[in-house]
Amino acid sequence: MTKLSVLGGSSPFTAALIDALLAQVHCLPKFQLELHGRDVRNLEGVARYAAIRLQPFGWSISTTTNLSDALSEAFIIIHQIRYGGLEGRSQDEGIAAGFGAAADETLGPAALHSILRTVCDLRRTSREIARVAPNAWVLNLTNPLSAVTTVMLESGVKRCIGLCELPRMTAIKAAGALDRSMDELTWQYCGLNHRGFIVSIKDGQRELLSELPGRMNGHAVDGVTAREISEVGALPTKYYGVISGRDRPGTGRAAYLSVLREKVASDIFREPERASAALQERYTEWYSLSVVPFVAALYSPKPSQHMVNILRRSGLVEEVSAQVSSNSFQVSPDPPTPSATVERWMKLYRAQEHGVLRCVENPCLGTITEALLADPVTPPGLQAPIAAAIWKSYQAHLWKGAEP
Repeated sequence: MTKLSVLGGSSPFTAALIDALLAQVHCLPKFQLELHGRDVRNLEGVARYAAIRLQPFGWSISTTTNLSDALSEAFIIIHQIRYGGLEGRSQDEGIAAGFGAAADETLGPAALHSILRTVCDLRRTSREIARVAPNAWVLNLTNPLSAVTTVMLESGVKRCIGLCELPRMTAIKAAGALDRSMDELTWQYCGLNHRGFIVSIKDGQRELLSELPGRMNGHAVDGVTAREISEVGALPTKYYGVISGRDRPGTGRAAYLSVLREKVASDIFREPERASAALQERYTEWYSLSVVPFVAALYSPKPSQHMVNILRRSGLVEEVSAQVSSNSFQVSPDPPTPSATVERWMKLYRAQEHGVLRCVENPCLGTITEALLADPVTPPGLQAPIAAAIWKSYQAHLWKGAEP
């Protein structure tokens, strides 16, 4: 029986992964599903939730708190560890929000603080994966996804890819605005994780992207307005509002998720045979739109399209389309040359990501400042004081015993 291991499987939100696996169980082999995590009680609850749903289909369910045991003989590893827990995320949010910056775990000062706060633990995990399961597929979901995937690859995890549903979800919403089904359309995307653009949507040979603004009837596509689509010459993902400065989400997401996590845990312990009502309060479509379809593709002889975050010739992990099957992994040709505006944004995104990776390689006040200067999410004029705050926090983290 093939082993599928979930690192970070003690999170009650893993119940959403179980639901997604169940929904597509007939497209999957019978797995030995091993859940790994630190919280023994939550592991038991999630395992019971999984067993009720998946054991009738011939799956086996097990748990472990030992990382090496979880990795041993695994063919697929889902890496969703939240290093430092939601308390760590709260620290990331606080650094950004204290200066009026967007408190998002995937972008801006909060994301930079996150990768610096967690990189030592991430490297330890990655080295153990490389040692124990060198040939496993490692599907990374941990944010900031591009930087985390890069660190994992550089730490020796050979078959590591980042997965995110956002490009596909953006395309689905565009198809709805165009009154089309996804089966009728082909679409192309370029970008880095959460920083990208759909640059083509076609029905046969007919390009529909230029028609999209006129079909929106005053509505937005996942928060992106018709005017923005026309100005950019492409459809950005929903994070464009944060990146462009239109939106400034505040702090508090970590606190919200902490409360919701306990509600979900209570649900699955009290009535494991029922779907958790609290779980419906959190968006978890990355499982059903990205992770489970990719796992299914690894067992299908027929290639299918998937968005994957992999190392590219830019030296960065970028988000690209690939045809995946049981015997092939073929990156699709690059999309057509985007608009000049998209080209400018891509140049900015790549410069910012290179800056983040320089911080990871050589963390100091200078590299942190340079990364923030290249980051459009950081409020102008505040790069130096935010850098000083991140550097102070990083030094305190090291002082507590983190690996340098």
